[in-house]
Amino acid sequence: MPSLADTVAGAKLVVEAIVERPDAKRSVYAQLATVMDADAILASNTSNLDIFPLVPDGLQRRAIIAHWYTPPYLCDLVDLCPGPHTDPAAIITVRDMVKAMGKVPVVFKQMVQGYVANRLQAAIQLEVQRMLDEGLVSPKDIDDSVIHGIALRMPILGVMAKADFTGLPLLQQGLANRSYTPPPVRGHSETLDRLIADGRTGVMSGTGYFDWGGRSPEDLFRERDRKLLALKQALRRIGPMEGT
Repeated sequence: MPSLADTVAGAKLVVEAIVERPDAKRSVYAQLATVMDADAILASNTSNLDIFPLVPDGLQRRAIIAHWYTPPYLCDLVDLCPGPHTDPAAIITVRDMVKAMGKVPVVFKQMVQGYVANRLQAAIQLEVQRMLDEGLVSPKDIDDSVIHGIALRMPILGVMAKADFTGLPLLQQGLANRSYTPPPVRGHSETLDRLIADGRTGVMSGTGYFDWGGRSPEDLFRERDRKLLALKQALRRIGPMEGT
């Protein structure tokens, strides 16, 4: 089995995608600082962790976040974040590489915890868990509402363009009416805790919020990818509505 030094030897870009634990990342970064080429860029695929306090001084100027959405071979979004000491050229290099691969980089001026998409997903999860814990809706109610409502228009309008089509005065009135109160951040969900305690951990166990009918995880992931690819191809033909 090749060593870490053998793996990164000669690489101009090293992508770190290990477990989301600060201690593990700190250890790997310390090792990489001794074996990476002097001009190589370190790019972390972290979903929301601020990795820059964990990076050795010698790597600070060459360290960035390059977060790929799952599955990365189908999803085009890549979040790019510099650290406080990152050389701007490192971000430009990876941005250009990502663009050349046909991906869509979103470049942040600084570390934004959770970026945009993950922050929105986190807010959705807070509301989802509240509704489930309070017994207001079922998991299918939630997915039907998203798939047949929000998700239908999102690929075409996104969030901000949709606001333009709704009309900004209506958006302003909604904010003034305070018709929505965000749920408190409790750090857990009784529904989620109960499912995990029962061994219902998701597709890999065959059950989670839904029963997946005894199908293998490999089969389910293949079907997911086939459907995502077909949707992606259709959306490319349709195209979004984009303002300037």
